[in-house]
Amino acid sequence: MLSPFGKSVRKLRIDLEVSLKALAESLGKTSSYISAIETGKRPVTSDILEQIINRLKPNTEMEKELRKNAELSQTSVEVNLQGKNQTAREAALLFARNFDDLNNEDYENLKRLLEK
Repeated sequence: MLSPFGKSVRKLRIDLEVSLKALAESLGKTSSYISAIETGKRPVTSDILEQIINRLKPNTEMEKELRKNAELSQTSVEVNLQGKNQTAREAALLFARNFDDLNNEDYENLKRLLEK
């Protein structure tokens, strides 16, 4: 199954008639590495994202889609708590500990709160 990023990259590659192997070789990577990124088995690092954008040269709209889908394809998030006060640290840790117990309504409420 393709990740959101993988779907966008694969569509762009097909539209440009660039094979997985050709893209991989142009980036100095293996086909299996690029395939793993497309399927979400490997993370989309900022470095590989920039390399793919520079190689495929998408239009502005497609570049925005690639960047958005790279974020959506993340399977983990790291929060740097260095320099944060105790309240901020406690909030981040509570969130991490309770994340799996939240339901869709909770997620929507959090999104609304954080999008202010």
